[in-house]
Amino acid sequence: MSVLRRFITLILVALVAGGCSKYVEIPRDQLDTVPDREDGYRVNLTDGTYYTALKFTTNEEVLAITKLSPHDPHYRRVPLPMVILWNDVESVSEYQKREGWAAAIAAATFVVIFFVASMVNGS
Repeated sequence: MSVLRRFITLILVALVAGGCSKYVEIPRDQLDTVPDREDGYRVNLTDGTYYTALKFTTNEEVLAITKLSPHDPHYRRVPLPMVILWNDVESVSEYQKREGWAAAIAAATFVVIFFVASMVNGS
């Protein structure tokens, strides 16, 4: 029975982790009006590299990162400002938390745990 419990626990952890937040792409024409964010923006490049930018500027030809998040793996390893041609930028996304999802998943988790506990205690 411990294997079943571990399996259910892993599934519930994956649901909670995946359901509570996501990255949402920002259309390019709206990038010059975005405010600075404490958790930054994810700048995805066409080669698969990404940067977590706290501040950036844009024009018709380039996106220039002027401040990286301390949590970015490139922090203090690349010179700033980092100027990137738009041809090399796949997308710019913002991190959004989904509080409603978190509450729904927490409730579902409680129901599943209660159901599994009653099955275990009943056998």
